[in-house]
Amino acid sequence: AAAMPRKDGAGGGMSSIPKVAGPLWMQTLRGELLGRKVALVCCGEAHEDCIDLTRNNSVPLPELVLQRDDTAGGAVAIPKQRWLGQKKGVTIDQARNWATHVLSSWDEFDCEQAALVFTTTKTNRAGKPVGTAFVGTVDRDACPGALQGELPPGTAVFLLNDADAEAAQYQDLRLSGHEVADDDLDALIATRKRRLLEESNTELFDDWLLRLAEPGGGPAKPALRVVLEGAVTPDEVELHVDPQIGEPPIADPRIRAIDIDSDTDSEDDYDPDDGTGTYLTYLQRQLEAAPALRGCIQTIDPRILGDAEDDKTTAAFQSLQVGGPPPDAELAALASEIGDTGTSGISDSPTSAVVGTGSQDGAETSGTNAPKTPKTDRSKKGRIKSEEQDPMPVPSWEAYFGASGDLLYYSPHVKADYAQLFAHCVQTPAALRAFFHELYFGTVNAAVAKLQLSPDTRPLAHIRSAIYQPTPNAPIVPRGNAGGEVPVKAAPINRYLKAKGSDPPRLWVSGLVDSVERAGLGGLVQRARQWFETAVNSLLDDPKSDPEGDYFKAWLRECHPEIYKDVDISDPAAFRRRRWAPSDTGHHKYDMNKITIPGVTDAFKEFAALAKDGRVSNKRERVLAQIIVDSYQLRMVDLASILAIAQAVVAAAAEGERCVVVYYGGADHATSLVDFWESEGWVKTGMVGKDEWEDREPRGLKLPAYLRSLDALFPAKWDRLQPKVSAGAVGASASGDTDETPAASAPGAGPKCAACQLCKPRREFNNAQLKKPATKRRCRKCIEGAIQ
Repeated sequence: AAAMPRKDGAGGGMSSIPKVAGPLWMQTLRGELLGRKVALVCCGEAHEDCIDLTRNNSVPLPELVLQRDDTAGGAVAIPKQRWLGQKKGVTIDQARNWATHVLSSWDEFDCEQAALVFTTTKTNRAGKPVGTAFVGTVDRDACPGALQGELPPGTAVFLLNDADAEAAQYQDLRLSGHEVADDDLDALIATRKRRLLEESNTELFDDWLLRLAEPGGGPAKPALRVVLEGAVTPDEVELHVDPQIGEPPIADPRIRAIDIDSDTDSEDDYDPDDGTGTYLTYLQRQLEAAPALRGCIQTIDPRILGDAEDDKTTAAFQSLQVGGPPPDAELAALASEIGDTGTSGISDSPTSAVVGTGSQDGAETSGTNAPKTPKTDRSKKGRIKSEEQDPMPVPSWEAYFGASGDLLYYSPHVKADYAQLFAHCVQTPAALRAFFHELYFGTVNAAVAKLQLSPDTRPLAHIRSAIYQPTPNAPIVPRGNAGGEVPVKAAPINRYLKAKGSDPPRLWVSGLVDSVERAGLGGLVQRARQWFETAVNSLLDDPKSDPEGDYFKAWLRECHPEIYKDVDISDPAAFRRRRWAPSDTGHHKYDMNKITIPGVTDAFKEFAALAKDGRVSNKRERVLAQIIVDSYQLRMVDLASILAIAQAVVAAAAEGERCVVVYYGGADHATSLVDFWESEGWVKTGMVGKDEWEDREPRGLKLPAYLRSLDALFPAKWDRLQPKVSAGAVGASASGDTDETPAASAPGAGPKCAACQLCKPRREFNNAQLKKPATKRRCRKCIEGAIQ
């Protein structure tokens, strides 16, 4: 019913086909692979919550309104330093209009509660109360207690609340720590989707895709495959155990001495969201439940492999450990130290022995023993992890390195350290590149052989310890579980998840490499590797060039906290491009060109000094190491997407047949896919949507005719749409000759910068530069250098 044109309640006529909400944009490409005709629909999203996409007109931001609440009170409960403004001699209506204006640019709704407090001082000639109004805020986790108390006579309190009562109730439940069952959420979303369709003629992306997958169309109907930026499933891996290598030892004292996790005392750190409810996870559930798509869905994100988003998946991963997990040396040491034969309660939070031990690197140490609020990455995690309640994740190299993203973007208060690994076990940039090359394209054994591992250095391959011991002579105490943000604390040398059936063992993505090569696409794999290395090296050499701005934001937070706290960095991508950043507290500006992030060569010089000094790492070294790891992890997801698309096409269609692949994931990953397949000679044939939307702009996409059926994606003039290039330049896909890569095919081909003469991904150029002739086109980095 959602798919059919309907009567429009406003005008009474037949409405157009529903708009589609979910992705920011949808880019279609057409090409050929081993004689198969392929239509690729890349959908880039912003990791919105499902509940937000079903708001009025599919505007994902809450509509905030001031609502009177006579149960809240105590004007003095809001500290004066948290006042946003004050106005005297106004009526209540004037006060509400003024407060609405004051709060129109306020964007801390997730972590603060805003209130308008009005106190009557007199009445005007019309008999209306006139008085003083002020707007202030308190931490949302302190509400409602901070607003409780006796109301002074003649005082009214208005709270700024979400006008969408259903969404407000759902968010309040989730942010208060309650787990909302998937079935309950799905039922709520189904109701809201029907309302959205009726009121705004907008449906969600899953309805469009399921309609596309409906049976019918005859035997010649194109095959449909879906690739999602979802977690890799347990059925694709198995556990490898090397009995000749012992279990991880206790972490080195330099790892144990890292400060305990700090309090989440800023709006950037505060995020009690449990990670459930994202549209991507909802979409995956809906597609997996559809009979028409059974066996047609591939998830490609292994960064939390061995961890799980639900009890069923957790059980499936745990079943791979025959006989259960081995004893943990650190938990055993803690149990022995505190005189407890069990380990169920020793990973909660630091004991009183921690208080007053000071800080190793200037970070504040909590003065209480209260457990810290755990946090999760909305785009990857499914729920808050508790080491006391849940079994420890099955170890994997992917999860060991995958923690870097959470530490950089979402949980900077959690302490973990890759710097010692790089300082003692990797040692040089060349060894770093060789290690990750073997890890992602070769075997684990070959990768581990690139590391300098010994009984002395293996304890330094821990990135976090369950033990906190600030000095060698101090008693050991439990560190805390970090909310599951570091699922694998030690390099899993002897026990890890591998691609099913691989021997010698390969990581999941390396197994995908091997599978695509065996399908006859060795040339494509080689070009994908070259593209991957080019993209990673671009980030390693200049982390500030990260177009999303996340690395620069993390660098400011850790290395220039005085600036970080004094500027507006709510839009990291735009902030990164600024020369001058105005102060929020004064009239001066900061020169951002004076702040640089060391490239990988300089970073390893700092790691060498760390190893020579034999000390605990500092914030600067830790964030540098996390950026390096995340550069590989971020582009590894893109690599997996490229290979998964190729594998899906070959498996779904025979030579001469047609196949549609729909990719749905983060906009950054989707952009990388478009860049790669365009470099392979595939043709862009349509773009719907855009990267940046206005705050109150409806998100429904008006889809063109070619996106209304699978057949429409393959026009009769197909051959005329294909580029007139050699077979080698399009990946030898037409001829099937994939064993050689012609010299004419540029590795990681993309637009070429006329200044630095390098081919770079399209995201490294702004739109104006892309429209210029090749002889005048310059990348963002060269433009910024010229400005400087």
